[in-house]
Amino acid sequence: MEISRDSFYLEDLLENTPFGIFSTDKNFRVIVFNREAERITGFKADEVAGKRLNSLIGISVIREFSHRLRKEKNCFFIDIFSAVLLKGGGTSRVRMVLSPILNKWGLFEGVLVLTDALGEFKHLYEGMIEAERASAINETAVSFNHEINNPLCSILGNTQLVLMEKGLDGAVVEKLKRIEKDITRIQRIAGKLARITRPVLREYVSGRNMIDLERSEITSKE
Repeated sequence: MEISRDSFYLEDLLENTPFGIFSTDKNFRVIVFNREAERITGFKADEVAGKRLNSLIGISVIREFSHRLRKEKNCFFIDIFSAVLLKGGGTSRVRMVLSPILNKWGLFEGVLVLTDALGEFKHLYEGMIEAERASAINETAVSFNHEINNPLCSILGNTQLVLMEKGLDGAVVEKLKRIEKDITRIQRIAGKLARITRPVLREYVSGRNMIDLERSEITSKE
């Protein structure tokens, strides 16, 4: 009964691990192919069962493994970045760990292969970079608001006081209103910068990028 429970536990663990796992017999024919391996390659387990390992990974990797097996004659592992073959044609770059399966006498019984899709690592990494970028922008914007808002408010207040005076020349009034409008615009832009949740960049000059406020995601919360 204990063996049965352990068997179900191991089967569940194999099927629900976040790593693609497949193994072969001593003739390099696939005998185990879990759910994540199916997702990474597009093949179903019954489509690869009994097929040679080189139908899934490059022959150069298998040759390196065989060379190590002949040389070391004991347990080892190869940790590389390589490609797996996909059902629809083409390849997908993955991190791959290969290790021999040995019986209790130390004799070779097959290969265990663990794979991890680099695309997901890339997605996670890009998400982290994006979050850090947004955080840096927010911190800069908060500092900008703190340091510049007081003098801007002072300039705006004095400008509005001058505009209330009578007998001002029309050209002077126009310039003061332009100052008032530009200060309000600066305050609005600074407020948007502090509320960016997903920044979008666009090319500026000399290979530099700038934040595209129109395309960036901005929370409505003040």
